[in-house]
Amino acid sequence: MNLWKKVLIGLIIGVSLGPILAKFPKWLDIASVIGSMFLRSLKMMMGPLIFCTLVKGILNSSNAKSLGRIGFKIVTISVVTTTFAVIFGLGVGILLQPGKNPGFEPALSTASVVLDKFSFKNLIIGIIPENVIEAFSKGNLLQIVFFSIFAGVVMNQFKSKSNNLQKVVSFFSTLVFEMIAIIVSCSPYGVCALMASTIAVQGITVLLSVSKFVAAMIVAMTLQYLIYGLLICIYCRKSPLPFYRKSLEYQLLAFSTSSTKAALPTTIEIAVNKLGISKTSASVMLPISAAVNMNGSAIGLGISAIFSAQLYSIQLDITDYLAIIVSSTLGAIGGAGVPGTSIITLPVVLQSANIPIESVPILASIDRLLDMLRTTVNVTGDVAMTLVVDHSENNWDINKYKS
Repeated sequence: MNLWKKVLIGLIIGVSLGPILAKFPKWLDIASVIGSMFLRSLKMMMGPLIFCTLVKGILNSSNAKSLGRIGFKIVTISVVTTTFAVIFGLGVGILLQPGKNPGFEPALSTASVVLDKFSFKNLIIGIIPENVIEAFSKGNLLQIVFFSIFAGVVMNQFKSKSNNLQKVVSFFSTLVFEMIAIIVSCSPYGVCALMASTIAVQGITVLLSVSKFVAAMIVAMTLQYLIYGLLICIYCRKSPLPFYRKSLEYQLLAFSTSSTKAALPTTIEIAVNKLGISKTSASVMLPISAAVNMNGSAIGLGISAIFSAQLYSIQLDITDYLAIIVSSTLGAIGGAGVPGTSIITLPVVLQSANIPIESVPILASIDRLLDMLRTTVNVTGDVAMTLVVDHSENNWDINKYKS
């Protein structure tokens, strides 16, 4: 049985067990421990994985100009699509009006929320780590990507002088991927435990209180998901059906763990072996894309901002919309790959447009479940954009894609 089918079964069993575990705290604790151990095991490998894939991809590239070109393409496309994703989220929110006539009485005040003042300057400066070990230990994706690219470019300049260097990188890369393969093989059990504990704690009924908001999110995420197929049709002139069919495995892993980082090893494997994306493009572009291509998160922030404004009957002007677009785009990129980052970024986005932050606790109650949708769209966008760029470089194996 394929791994994605096992993960799907684990997902279904976990959802079914959730309400039962809610009545048995001791069993819930065991499920929570198993799920947390699985997630931490995946996160443990993310720093080494990104470092190895980026460095190895750069070392295996014989054309530095081509490498720089595809890197520039993926960053540019990711930033542009993330920006448009915010606008798309705003549009869906304005059209469906999820904050109008809510099924609950909005709070007038909440406990104080500590906000870090958003700064574009600090975001740019923060890409460079002060301490590399700290960047790896905290899982700061942007800093790890920066250090890995820097190290790879420097190594590439003198790789011809030392074959031993490439052997060390290749050995370490093989070691990391073998360790990840063992962890991923346990994903059906980890996913089952994660879903069971999430449903037991969060519950399904909490979604009903903000059903209009949830519906708006589902509509927006579904449309964005279909847009990726449309991009493949337009730019690659190929049917998106193989893309959707072969993407289920990494999508399920991303959905259940709510982390693009946790799904990255599986994403790279499927991109290369099933979707026909070249190894160099997958190993270089997917880690970078995971750091800057945050379409799902951007959509979520846009809809959340509209929901909050409508909840308190606030009329937004063009300046407010621009503030939301800029802060949501940078906030989504700055918090790439970390579960639950959107709910941390949301107060900053609301503050940028002078929207009360009292809605944050309301949305926080369902964030874990909606984060699954955002992450699925994020990781699908990563692969779709990488495929488009790989096609533009004439590196895409179309026969493997069609098989």
